[in-house]
Amino acid sequence: VEVLSGCCGAPFERDGRKKLAQAFINAVAVASRKAEKILTICPHCYAALRRAKERGRIKADVVWLCGVARGVAPAGVDVVWHLRGCATAGQKLPSPLEGVDLKVVPIDSCCGNAPGMRKELPFETVMGAVVSECPRCVERLLERGLSAVHVLQFLHHGTK
Repeated sequence: VEVLSGCCGAPFERDGRKKLAQAFINAVAVASRKAEKILTICPHCYAALRRAKERGRIKADVVWLCGVARGVAPAGVDVVWHLRGCATAGQKLPSPLEGVDLKVVPIDSCCGNAPGMRKELPFETVMGAVVSECPRCVERLLERGLSAVHVLQFLHHGTK
């Protein structure tokens, strides 16, 4: 297993900077040329890498880890606020929270990070931690001083 840390180029593609986005996809293609699978926790990366695979730019299978991971709700957690918003919009990605024994309150909004997606929810009104599949959404909410956690971390450790 080799771990690659970097960008897939999706943020630049959304900004209209296609050449820069392609440079990042090229870097991933080179770095993963011997890989059988590319695992990602980010839904934006999953979509970008899947498109690159469909276009023949990447040979490895692309797997969205949040779509195959399963876990249980941490002890004492009955309700979770689940931000899917722009991160999974139109992708029909399965939720890692499906089948978990807790009440899931969906938030169909945006953290405010993605260009053109500014229908931002006043997250300060949310009671408790927000769980999201998107690492950037979690980071942005934490920067705002809110309680947020990536869904895989939530299923493994809870919200503390």
